[in-house]
Amino acid sequence: FAQIMNRCGYDYVTLGNHDFNYGMPYLDSYLNVLKARCVCENVRWDEAGVRFPARIHTLENGLRVGIIGIVTDYVNIWEKPEHLAGIAITDPIPAVAAALAGTCLLYVLFFAVQAGYLFGAFTGHLATGRVLSATRENVAYRICQELDLDILLTGHQHMSVPGQLVSGTFVVQPSDKGQEFLRVEAAVSGSGKSFSSETVPAHGECRADWL
Repeated sequence: FAQIMNRCGYDYVTLGNHDFNYGMPYLDSYLNVLKARCVCENVRWDEAGVRFPARIHTLENGLRVGIIGIVTDYVNIWEKPEHLAGIAITDPIPAVAAALAGTCLLYVLFFAVQAGYLFGAFTGHLATGRVLSATRENVAYRICQELDLDILLTGHQHMSVPGQLVSGTFVVQPSDKGQEFLRVEAAVSGSGKSFSSETVPAHGECRADWL
C-alpha cells in the first residue's frame, strides 16, 4: 500500500481505524516506507505529545494551509489493547481545537484514511444532523458546528457525499473501495474564501510505470 501511495504522489495522509489492526510495529513499517507525511492529531505517545502533529504547508503562491488529521476514538473500543501499546487515542474534538490555535489562512482536516482514499465519521444526516447510528461517533458534524475549519475531508459511511457547506465548513466524502475521488478547489482572496468540488470516478488503464 505504501508503494501505491508513493506512486500516486500523496503529500499528506492520516490514519483510519483499520490501520491499527496489526499493531504499532506493523503500522510503523508502513509509515517508514511512505513518502507522505502522516498527520493524526489525536494519536499521542502515552502521557506525552502528539505523535503525528498537524503541518502548515505553504503553496507556491504563498498561501499557508493547515493540514490536520484525526481518527475516531472508537479505535479504543474496537481494537485489541496490545495493538495500541505505547500510544493513546484521545477525544478528537479537543485535539482539533488545539491544532487550530496556530496561525493559518486555510485549514483542511483529514478525518482518517485507509488504502489510498479518505475516510472519516459522519454518522449523522448532513442536512439535519439527525444521528443515523446509535453511538457518539458523529464527531464530524460536531466539528463543523463547533470549530472554525474551512475544508473537511471525510468518509467511513461508504457513501458518496458531493461538496456542500455544513455550518460554514466545506465537506466532501468519497464512496468506498476507491471507486472515485473528490477534486476540491479553493479560492482565497481579500473578499473571502470559496470552495467547489468535482466527483471523479476511477477509470482508465494503468500507466506502465505504475505496474
